[in-house]
Formats: sequence, C-alpha cells, structure tokens
Amino acid sequence: MSGNIAGKSNLLLTLLKRVHLDNPSPTPSDAPDRLSLFQRFTNAFFETDRLIMQFPSPQTFFEKIGQIMMEADLAHAVWIGVVHPESEWIDWKVMTGIPEHQKSVFRISVDPESTESILFLSEAVRTHKMAIGNNFLSALTQPQWHRILSESGLQSSIAVPFRLKKGVGIFALFGNRVGFFETELASLIEKFSANLTFALENREREEDRRKKDERVSRLQRFTRSFAEINELLMKRPDPDQLFDAVSRIIVDSGQARTSVIGLVDPQSGWVQWGWSTNSPKGWEKLLRVNLNPVLPEGQTMTAKALRNGKIALENDYLNSLPEGDWKSFIKTTDIRAVTVVPFFFQQEIHGLLGVAGDRIGFFDQELIDLLDKLGKNITFGLENHAQEANQKKDAEKIRSLQRLTKALADTNRMLIEIPPPQKLLETACQIVVEAGETSAAWIGLIDPGEEFLEWKAASGSSWQFFKDVRISLDKESPDGQVPTAEALRTGLPQIVEDYSETPGSHIWPDAMQKIGLKSLCAIPFNLHTGQKGVLVVGAEKTSFFDDSLVDLLSQLASNIAFGLENWEREQIRKMRETEIRNLSLTDELTGLPNRRHFHEYLKDVLDHVQDSRGKIALAIIDLDGFKTINDSMGHPAGDKVLTRVGQNLQRSLSEKAFLSRIGGDEFAVLISDFENRNRLVSQLHKLSFACAQEILFEDFSIRISASIGVSVFPDDTGNMEQMLRLADFALYRVKAEGKSGWLFADGETGKLSLNDMVNP
Repeated sequence: MSGNIAGKSNLLLTLLKRVHLDNPSPTPSDAPDRLSLFQRFTNAFFETDRLIMQFPSPQTFFEKIGQIMMEADLAHAVWIGVVHPESEWIDWKVMTGIPEHQKSVFRISVDPESTESILFLSEAVRTHKMAIGNNFLSALTQPQWHRILSESGLQSSIAVPFRLKKGVGIFALFGNRVGFFETELASLIEKFSANLTFALENREREEDRRKKDERVSRLQRFTRSFAEINELLMKRPDPDQLFDAVSRIIVDSGQARTSVIGLVDPQSGWVQWGWSTNSPKGWEKLLRVNLNPVLPEGQTMTAKALRNGKIALENDYLNSLPEGDWKSFIKTTDIRAVTVVPFFFQQEIHGLLGVAGDRIGFFDQELIDLLDKLGKNITFGLENHAQEANQKKDAEKIRSLQRLTKALADTNRMLIEIPPPQKLLETACQIVVEAGETSAAWIGLIDPGEEFLEWKAASGSSWQFFKDVRISLDKESPDGQVPTAEALRTGLPQIVEDYSETPGSHIWPDAMQKIGLKSLCAIPFNLHTGQKGVLVVGAEKTSFFDDSLVDLLSQLASNIAFGLENWEREQIRKMRETEIRNLSLTDELTGLPNRRHFHEYLKDVLDHVQDSRGKIALAIIDLDGFKTINDSMGHPAGDKVLTRVGQNLQRSLSEKAFLSRIGGDEFAVLISDFENRNRLVSQLHKLSFACAQEILFEDFSIRISASIGVSVFPDDTGNMEQMLRLADFALYRVKAEGKSGWLFADGETGKLSLNDMVNP
C-alpha cells in the first residue's frame, strides 16, 4: 500500500509544483505568501498520507482531515459531509469554525430549488465538479444561516465533491474574507480532494480483504466440522448420539456462537427442545415454536422454515425481531445472526438445527450451503439408523449398504486430505468398485457450453469400452438418448433396472450384456464453476439400485463435487499464503530481500559453507550523507536514491551474490564466488562504484558515496552473530576515519579480536 501512496505523493508534488510555476514571475510582495501556501499545502498532503497508512475509520479520517487543514492555516473552517443515495440532504460528519450548539441548524439540501440549499454546495454535488463561492453570503437567503456564518467570520467558500462507494462526499473549506479562494489555492484544494477518495477506497479494499480472509477461515472450520459429522454418520449413531454430537461439533469445531436442536411433536405441532451447546441460560423457556401458522408462535422464522422445509437465514437477527420478551432476551446476548436448518424423517418434517453467529452477516452463501448439506446428512443419518434398526432390508442389501457406506467414509477421509482432482476422481471410482457388487464406476465432467461429456476416471474391467462412449447433452442426438445424458440434463438420478428391457438406448443394451452389466445408476452433480459432472455405477444384477443405495451414491457424488471445489479453494488459500510470505520477505521500496530474508538466507548459507569448507564474505554498506539528502530534498528524493542504488548494486553483482536492504540506508551483500582476497577487493571496487553513480531527481543531480565493512567466514569468525558484529565494527571504523571506502574486519595490522570490538 505504501508504494501506492508514494506514487500518489510524487504525482501530487509534481502537480503542486506545476500550479506554483503557472505564474512564473510573482511580485516581490506575493512570492513569500505563495511559497508559504505551497509549503503548508505540501505538509498537509504528507500528513494526510501518514493518516491513510493508519487505516482509520471514515469518521476519524474526516475529523483528522479537518484538523490537518485547520492546523495548516489553509482555511478558517472545514466542513465534510456525505450525501447518501436516494437522499437530498447533506449528512455533515465534520463542521469546524462555528459554535457547537449552532451546527444542528445547518440542515442543507442539495436540491437547487430548495429553500434549504446553498447553491455552490448543491452545484458541486450535482455536477461532480469543484464549486467556489467567494462571496456566497450575498446569495444566501436563509437569515439564520447568514447570521451565524457572518458572526463566525466566514465569507467565502469552496466545495469539492469526492467519490464514495455509496453516495457522494462534499469537502467544503471556508475563508474569512471575500475572494479568499484564489485560483492557485482552489487548484491545490481540488488536487488534494483526490486523496479523500483514495483513502476511503483504500480502507474499503483493506476491509474487503479482512472479511474475505475471515470468511475463508470460517468456511474451513465449518468444513472440518462437516467432515467430523460425516465421520460420525458412518458409525450409524442413534438419534440422541447424533443430535448431541452435531450440536457440540458445530460449536467446538465450527466455532459457531451456539447451536440448538429441537424435534417437532407430530400431534401438537410444538417444537420440543432437547439438545444445545453454549446456549444462554433460560432460552428454551422463551423460544416457543409451533407449526400452526394461526398461532403467534407459528409466525416466527423457525416455524416458517419447518413448514416449507427450507433453510432460513437472518443475518441481522436482533433487528429483525418484533418487540417482546424474546427480543429483550437476545439483546442481553451476543447472538446477532441465526440460521434454521430443517431435517426430515420418512419424508415428514422431523426437527431443526439452529445455529447462531456472534456478529451481523456471520453466514455467507458457502456456509449456508454447508449447513444445508448438513441438514440433509442429518436426515440421511436418521433414515439410515431407522433402516438398520428395523431391518427393513434383507441381509444382502444391508451388506451392500455397509460396504458403500464404508466407501463414503473412505471418500470423506480422503476429502480431509484435500487430494488433487484426478486422484480424487480415480480413488472415488476405485472405492466404489472395491466396496463389492458394483463392478464398474465412471466419472465424467462437461464444461459450460460444451456438448459432449469427457470421461475423467473409471474403475472396473469395462473401462476400455466406456472410454470411447460419447455422451451428448443434445436430446435429439443418438448420443443424448441415454440415461447418463438425461441425468445431466435434468439434474436428477437416472436408474436402469434391467438393460435387457430398456428400449432405444443406442448401442448400450448389447454392450452392457457383453461386459456383464445388467443395471446402472447415473448420479449428476454440479460445480460452482458451471461444470456438470456425473457418477455412473454399474452392477451385475438387475434391480440392484434401490432408494437407499441411490441416496448413498448421491451423497458420494455430492462429496466428490465438494472435494473438487475444496481443492480449488485450497489452491487459492496456498497462493494467498505464498503471496503473504513473499511480501513479508521483501523490502517494499526497493523490491530487494529485507532484513528478515537476509538473516534466514545467511543462516542457511553459513550451514552450507561450513559443510563444504568454503568461504563467504559479508559486506555491509552504509550510504554516506543520505540523511542530509533526505532532510534537505525530502523523502521522495531519498526513496529515489535508495531505489537507484539498489538497482546499481544488483547490476554490479554476480548471480551467486545475495543483495538485501536491511534497513534505512543500509544494504548487505553476501559474496561467495571469490577465489582470493584480490578478487574480493575487485568486487568491493564494483560495489563502491555502483553506489557512486550519478542519480537524477527532478532537476537535481545527486552523487553519494558509501562506507563498507567486510567480514569473511570462516577466516574472521565462526558464527553468524560474530560475522555481523565484525562487519558492523569495520563499517564503524570506515565512518570514523572519513567515510567513502571499505575495511576488512582483520584490518591492515591483523585480525580484530572480540575484545577490540568491545573496547575500540
């Protein structure tokens, strides 16, 4: 960010100087005033830059801007306001220069026809251009405003609009005499206003980044809790164990504020609360829910979610509640967002999972999707437990379900490792086939806008046949008249109970008979990229795929889709981590490795040199007179010197050398490719010459020299700390003896001992 600010600083300095030079021949009387104006405005701009780097809140930023302009004596009053969308009124955030008790009088409209309008302010907002009222009191029709402003000594004003994400901002300055805002000052103020937009946009970008990182972290936590619950489902827990674990895991692993589970009494319609984690005391006595829409308890978001069987969300829960005991109770807690997830049993509404967050906007769409899947998985767990408990299926089907359930569990365990897409697809097919009685499995994907499916993975002996089979989304095409194509078009599972009795179907019946498959199930799934996918499973028995098996395969297909999307999210996360680490190891101004990177590299290279019995030299470079340049010519000039010196040093070094900026005007170089002292001295000549190159800044030519301290490992020292201290001490000696040169740690009269360093 500071790079952007530095760029804007240089740009504005150029613009300020251009404004200053527009009148090249000032009279002797006005030259000091104009120079003072330029200096004060420049100081105000740099104060604003420092403020931007602190990421203040908009209100704090506006207040500080007003303070900066007043302290720079660029105005006698500063007003900053916002015109919100669909509003004609200016919402003043800062008003200086008038008594506090009189500020509320200035309710100003931007409608030019309104009697509560100040025309030049209205004009600035409407035209998005600077407007000047150098004698605005003469046109002011509001007597009360006229009196207050006159008594406050404010007679002229300038208004500059600035952009906001929502609405328009207005930056108004007032002067104490008619004609206060002359052309030069007006130009400076107009340029300055661009910084307001930049600062506010910069904060919005930082806030968006923080929210995105927070959202990714929250989604990862809920993904882990989702996988943990899926693992539990594979153990077929009884409902009480399931509900207790779900409620606990959502809070412990997912880090929700609280979670509750209630079941619907089918006779009375009342919700009976039974399980909760981290819930505020006494909540269950106040939260009464009934399915009957006639009752007051049937008008809540929870009751509506139960009636329509769909997930319900309120991301500003407190403000959505009507006045009453429940709202008063919620005010005493930190619950600010709520999601209600209904679940079913035997196709009837059975209960709900309520999840609460501790801030407004806690639930984003990806989190809602995960909770929606969780609700379906709870339903699946209840149904699965009932099926096992009642033994509705024969032993053969139960064994099949168990094996495929294990396959689903294996897939879930694999998902936790976030495998790459191809491995995920291949392993999923292999797991399905190895589960038994399903002798073939294939997975294909089709990109948006494409007609034909592309097979990505398969398992089973029939792969040689299916790899050449074309599946089209075109219903009129022969390749589109097969169950797999229908599944992709409709988004619904397609089952073939007996291929020998399936009419049409192109070449499929004969082919199926040849490879020994008699029934088939095609389960579609969708990805957020717009891709469609399909899991196709074949069996050697007719009527093999009953509802329970289709549900399991549907869950597997859903997990495959989740795994593919999770891989993409993980790559984005790793990319972001790499970017953050690279930023943490790089000096922002010069682009060179920073001190932290230098120390890490030095430690590694010393270990390598020690093992290989080689040598390495450390040269610490300090620019002579840099502070004088920085103080006399300004930070932009200093930045230009540091940047150009860094570039010159880099060009003077071999590829094996390592250059870094370790702080201020100090650079460090690690040199390993020298055969003897003469070669090293030659390299030091190059470094000194690189630092001494002419640097042009605006109309100035800058020359600078450097002092260099050198230590050699292992000749001078046996560890990193001593190596750094010896080089620093040698540098100190160069500085003390007149600067502009270099000195080895062993000096001309022999090695420097540590005692010499402590008592020079």
